[in-house]
Amino acid sequence: MKRRPNSPLSIDRIDPLQPRTLFHQVQFGNRTGHVIQTARMAQGMAALKTGPLSVTEWHDPKSSSVGWLVVDRRVNGVSGGGVFMWSGATMEETRGIAHTMSKKFAICPLPIGGAKGGIRCDLKDPADREAVLRRFLSEMRTELNERWVTAGDYGTCDRFVDRAVRELTGRDMQWALFRRGAENERSAYQLSTRALDLYQVDMSSAFLPPGRLRPEFKVPFIEAAVGFGVVQSIVAAYEKLEPARQRWEKPLENVRIAVQGAGAVGTGVMLYASRLGAQIVAVSDEEGIIYDPHGVDVETLLSLRARAIAELPEEQRLYAGKLLFRYVPRGGLGKARLVSGDRAAEQAPASSRYIESKLAHMIENTPSANVFVPAASRYVWNAMAVEIASAGMWKNANPRLVVAGANNVFGAPGESGTGMPPSTADSEEILERMCEHKAIYVPDFRANGGTAQLFHSYAAGELNWILNAAHEGIPVLNADEQQAALKIVSSRIRDAVRGDLELCDASCLDLPFRAEMRVARQLADI
Repeated sequence: MKRRPNSPLSIDRIDPLQPRTLFHQVQFGNRTGHVIQTARMAQGMAALKTGPLSVTEWHDPKSSSVGWLVVDRRVNGVSGGGVFMWSGATMEETRGIAHTMSKKFAICPLPIGGAKGGIRCDLKDPADREAVLRRFLSEMRTELNERWVTAGDYGTCDRFVDRAVRELTGRDMQWALFRRGAENERSAYQLSTRALDLYQVDMSSAFLPPGRLRPEFKVPFIEAAVGFGVVQSIVAAYEKLEPARQRWEKPLENVRIAVQGAGAVGTGVMLYASRLGAQIVAVSDEEGIIYDPHGVDVETLLSLRARAIAELPEEQRLYAGKLLFRYVPRGGLGKARLVSGDRAAEQAPASSRYIESKLAHMIENTPSANVFVPAASRYVWNAMAVEIASAGMWKNANPRLVVAGANNVFGAPGESGTGMPPSTADSEEILERMCEHKAIYVPDFRANGGTAQLFHSYAAGELNWILNAAHEGIPVLNADEQQAALKIVSSRIRDAVRGDLELCDASCLDLPFRAEMRVARQLADI
């Protein structure tokens, strides 16, 4: 793949908020490319990535695990971001996501700076992993006391992180945020006391079609918020591209979506997108891929998973809740076609050595998907993935979108398809190829900020009416109340994407640049 030259134009001479001045086409060889605007997008992204405020490295005294707390910036003395854990974690990855968190928090009602905790741990036993996480949090307890707002993330869970933080500091994992939003320390403690009750409120009935019984499965608010935020990003993009949808009862009707990942984000995307009219034509997890050209029966599949998980010991439920493939009945599910991970590796295109094999199989074989939502891993979307998708799932699809359900999805090829953090040139090439294939990218700091919005909406008092419904314990909301709560939390995400799109030209291919430059101005104003 021949790399294009960088644009000689300086980003300092660009007014990012001036519509239609940036999107140009230039002749490159015998075809029209999008060299100028993609180079500028990449230059803009690079220009925004200043060094972090601090990096603390930690070495576990009882294992080979290594961890980092990266503080990208502080606003009013506070920064926020969850703790992730996996065997390939690096300081560079942690640093990149800390910067992404700063951009997510820029549109929150109580803006704070971005931070991230990352732990490289190859232990398999859940108890051992929890012990490592507890030791890491113990080392960072000074930050947790007053300056770091945290939560669960990839490879961890909110419930354990909050319990560990409470035991270590006597305060909950969101304390620094609550202290900032409350009038005094007593009010902050009141917020802290009810936080977990709010986060566990069931949102499984939101947007449920009339006449349908309450689902067997549950979707906690803290998980529903991020998935619904991604869905609202898709809705905003489609309403810009097809304005008539603004009047539709189901704004995603006939939109075909492929989802990588069946955990909290993927579950929320599938559930709410399908209830708003979309067809989930493919979904993958760690064990395989489920294809259905008529749309996967999401409600039935989630019910089957809930029944199976209920029979498992508590320590196995976290991992089992991120899977779907194993819960498809032996007799099948409608017209769904199953491809195991091993079979996907055998059948994946030769070019899959540049990307993960299940992903390669999925984007090549998914039947005509408009939207791809990577909601599982970082660094999965590179230039080769764009080419495979263009000849595969996007072949007869229009429009075409990638909406980031996970953080930092752009990547560079690594060994055996393992994604690596991208260079500026890698990001430039991905954007350029997406423009060539007329594919729109909705960036992570816009699309998947639902959890951050939930925390901040609660701290700002926007969700007090939910807790007032029950003086103690987890409140129970009806379907309309659930919809209202999700709309409050996602409203700023949808408005931010709409604002970015208003500055785009008709194709919306310059959306990543508009979003990056708007958030730069938002951060400068905080």
